[in-house]
Amino acid sequence: MGAGQGLVSELVLTNPSPDVPVAGSVRVTGAGGEPLPILEDGAPAPAGLAQIVRFEIPPLGSFRVRTREQGELAAGAATVVSNSRLGGVVRFEIPGLGVTGVPASEGLRGFVTPVRTLPPRTGLAYFNPTEAEVVLTFSLREESGAPGPLPDVTEVLPPGGHASLFLTDLFEGLAGSDFQGNLVAAADGGEVAAVALDLGSRAGQLVALPVTPLAQREP
Repeated sequence: MGAGQGLVSELVLTNPSPDVPVAGSVRVTGAGGEPLPILEDGAPAPAGLAQIVRFEIPPLGSFRVRTREQGELAAGAATVVSNSRLGGVVRFEIPGLGVTGVPASEGLRGFVTPVRTLPPRTGLAYFNPTEAEVVLTFSLREESGAPGPLPDVTEVLPPGGHASLFLTDLFEGLAGSDFQGNLVAAADGGEVAAVALDLGSRAGQLVALPVTPLAQREP
């Protein structure tokens, strides 16, 4: 979730049960897993900012919480803990680009997503929801499935850590190139959650991309 300098994120949770309320909490952490108090908790500003907001959602009801709009730019990962399953989406309002949304992400051992370097170029965010260090290995694939033009990149995510970057930040050798293919990620030591977006150069050019779990290899 992002906040500050006009950027606002809104988390919307829905309770699919027709009979039972759902209770839980939303917690936001920074890049290294540290507390990040950017959620509006209903109290008057500036005191009304929190890292954790608790909720109870009635049957077939919903809950919304937003990040602060003013102040320094900040990016964090939101973790939802509840006593029953929920639906969820995060809506982003990005100054100069528009509004888009990404669905809730669950922990995966590996994933694949389509990527490209020229506008609209691909941005990626990934998060370690576990209490152990996770090693992520990223590899590029051509659309044919053949290995991509650069070696794999490995990154270590601390417990609760996350990163938000463009594909060309992850693979610096792609800067200035015209690559279009797939990004494959494999997690060692735990699971990761991830979202991907194509961001254009004009307002309204925002598209959420599918982040697909890797299938098991055939025996």
